[in-house]
Amino acid sequence: DKHQKLESQNKKCVKNLGNIYSEQNLDKLDKKADEFAQIHKNSEKLSKKSVKIIHFWMSEKPKEDSLEYLKKVINEVDDYLSKSILSNSENIEEIEEKIHEFIENINHLDDVLIFKEEYDSLNNEMKEFIKKYFTENIISRLSSVFLKSYYLQLLEELLKENNISSPKNKVEQFREKDFEVRDIQRYKIMDSIEQNQPSVNYHSRGTNEVSILKRENEKKRRLKPIRNLLEDISNLVFTLKPCFMMSPLSVSQYINPNAIKFDVVIFDEASQIMPEDAVSCLIRAKQAIVVGDTQQLPPTSFFMSGRDDEIVEEEIEDLESFLSECSTKFRTKPLLWHYRSKNEHLIAFSNRFFYEHRLITFPNARIKDDSGLDFVHVKSGVYDRGKSRKNRVEAREIVKKYKELKKKFSEKSIGIIAFSIAQENAIREEFRVAGINIDESIDSYREDLFIKNLETVQGDERDIILISIGYGKDSSGKLSYHFGPLNRDGGYKRLNVAITRSRFKTVVISSISPEDLDEDKINVDGVRYLKYYLDYAKNKDFNKFLQTTEGLDFDSSFEESVYETLVNEGFSVSTQIGCSGYRVDLAIKHPKNPGVYLLGVECDGAQYHSSRFARDRDKVRQLILENLGWNIHRIWSDDWLNNRDYEIKKIKEKVDSLLKSKKDNFRKEDKFEKVEDVEDFKEVSLKEKYDKYEVVELSQRRIDYNEIDYHSDLIKKRMLQVLEVEAPIDIELLFKRILASIGIQKLGKRITEEFVYLLKDLKSEYNNVYLYDRTASIDKIDAYSPVRISTEKQRPFTLIPKEEIAGAIVDILKNTFSATKETLVADIAKGIYHNNRTGDKIKTKIDEAVKHLLKKNVVKQDNGKLILEK
Repeated sequence: DKHQKLESQNKKCVKNLGNIYSEQNLDKLDKKADEFAQIHKNSEKLSKKSVKIIHFWMSEKPKEDSLEYLKKVINEVDDYLSKSILSNSENIEEIEEKIHEFIENINHLDDVLIFKEEYDSLNNEMKEFIKKYFTENIISRLSSVFLKSYYLQLLEELLKENNISSPKNKVEQFREKDFEVRDIQRYKIMDSIEQNQPSVNYHSRGTNEVSILKRENEKKRRLKPIRNLLEDISNLVFTLKPCFMMSPLSVSQYINPNAIKFDVVIFDEASQIMPEDAVSCLIRAKQAIVVGDTQQLPPTSFFMSGRDDEIVEEEIEDLESFLSECSTKFRTKPLLWHYRSKNEHLIAFSNRFFYEHRLITFPNARIKDDSGLDFVHVKSGVYDRGKSRKNRVEAREIVKKYKELKKKFSEKSIGIIAFSIAQENAIREEFRVAGINIDESIDSYREDLFIKNLETVQGDERDIILISIGYGKDSSGKLSYHFGPLNRDGGYKRLNVAITRSRFKTVVISSISPEDLDEDKINVDGVRYLKYYLDYAKNKDFNKFLQTTEGLDFDSSFEESVYETLVNEGFSVSTQIGCSGYRVDLAIKHPKNPGVYLLGVECDGAQYHSSRFARDRDKVRQLILENLGWNIHRIWSDDWLNNRDYEIKKIKEKVDSLLKSKKDNFRKEDKFEKVEDVEDFKEVSLKEKYDKYEVVELSQRRIDYNEIDYHSDLIKKRMLQVLEVEAPIDIELLFKRILASIGIQKLGKRITEEFVYLLKDLKSEYNNVYLYDRTASIDKIDAYSPVRISTEKQRPFTLIPKEEIAGAIVDILKNTFSATKETLVADIAKGIYHNNRTGDKIKTKIDEAVKHLLKKNVVKQDNGKLILEK
């Protein structure tokens, strides 16, 4: 029985301790316990905290309990250090090795305990941040990363909480400050760009990028190809122009991917970019933002053959777009706020049929004005099918309508969209016949008349859009259901593009009416949606297409209470004004002009809180409404409950003020102030940039070579005199200055040792002793000494600290953006230190400084040139 119990206990030991337990290792365990005990005896040298922690794994234990004691110690140590340091060990030798490591580093135990205490504290308060720190190895700029994370979270909470708990005065203050922040960021960007402009020209014939660009600018012939020039000034170009706007084809043609990399590429109108065209941009950037609308035009081969649309209609296919490829593979962010249309009727059709009522549109303050959608039926229009495929009668009607609108709305821009190339050409011909010059400028700041077809109009917009359908009945009165590109798969996307180009007004001019199109004969979406749109434009039965409300509708009982009070005061009030997801809660009509809302009243109900961020709730929405002619007054629920009479009084005063005011309440769009031109390059001599080097004047006192030991105080005093004037100074030059003042010519081994000893003694007495040892280095770039102009007589070039030369290199690269080592030798030796010689010693000295900067990751090599690390 005893034997069986021993075997059973032995198995438990093996199971619990694994390979650690074996009969032959018991002596080793005893030995380890003795070593632990010895550490305990020495523990009084440690702090109380250290002793407390060390005690439970260092104290004496009976040898027969060695296994249990060791197991307990292992668990306690690992548990306290929050690491499986010992318990993961496979055998007694491994534990022995780790214990020895503990013993050797026992002096650092205090640091470990302090670190663990701080770590536990931080881990409780900032668990996610600490986790990221260790898993993602965030070493550099840790404080900046933390502060950015902290302030972002703080701002997010403040923006979320800027609601009913702090309304009234704070909302207006927030709006004002938010404008200030926007303007500050604008000018900060401008200032950053201007501050980084080159201001110093070192050598006009050098190989630095500024010189290359200036020299190229002065040429009259034999100019470099743009691709080669951009490659040669690849660092300077982003300082001059941090943002490029190019087509994918231009990117391939002008940008060498091995020389120029962008931080981010933004694809606009990505639905019209083919994946293979996007690759040229992707390989030249670190990140990409892809922007586009899947309900608009995809890339097409429609014009590749150069033939007309109707003849090759069946041969043409829409191609895959870069946007569609991205939308199936990457996370998408919908942009649902619609700003373009000043009248909701202009976007409502697309919002219903193509965007499933997801777009957020905003109502206009004018119920009845000249904006919106009109339909002109050209009954006499004839489509010349099979021949010219033009509708000249309709084209003449376009010209006539253009003249009318230009006379009535002289300040508004106009664009014309034809449903085919043939009809576009017919319209152009009629304009020439009418003697109207068509100046289609490519200047983005001018909005001249354009005449385009469905395939080329995406991305354009104008105040007024005229749409010419073109297709219709032929001379025999027969109507074909072939509508060019609308008949293809996805043809409805072209219709969507055409009908959403207008900001103020759209006029549809068509030789066919919606009744001419029999829906039973329509078998493609593009033509079916055309019929619906013609009906929408002609009959203006907008309620069929809009999310409107009949009668009174209220978001809350608070809102209803405000409505009833306003009506009792004699105001004519509408509720929930709007056609989509956003509505103005209440609107007071103008007493003399019922077609205009005089004042919009917003309550802080569900509509107000539907936006997550304060900027949307308290600033952006109101700005959009004001741009649409609204005057907005907000009532807070707590104010209404506490003092209803006072709130009504404020509304009355506001209404009276608006009735007396002749000011048009339509705001002009915020225009960006013109930026003044940046000054031209300044021709500044490099020698004028820095201070001159000063040499200390020491009184002469001859000392015998063998008596130097007796003049320690004098030598230390003179060392201080030199350092006060010339520091930072090379240690060899410092010693030579002292020798020259005491009449000794040679710096021998014995004097050097004596001076080094005195210098150490001096550094222990004065904390501000500042000199350079050529074997030492400095960790931070901002610790580099300032560059000082000196001659070879004042200071031999070989004795200039490499850190000072490194500072000169950094200065040069900041202004020239790149340089070869050969250029640096000339710029530094001749341009700064008046040294016309550029021998091996000087090259070696500059090369030391370059290696120092490379080692410190301050500069890097790029295509044979040195540039600053970003």
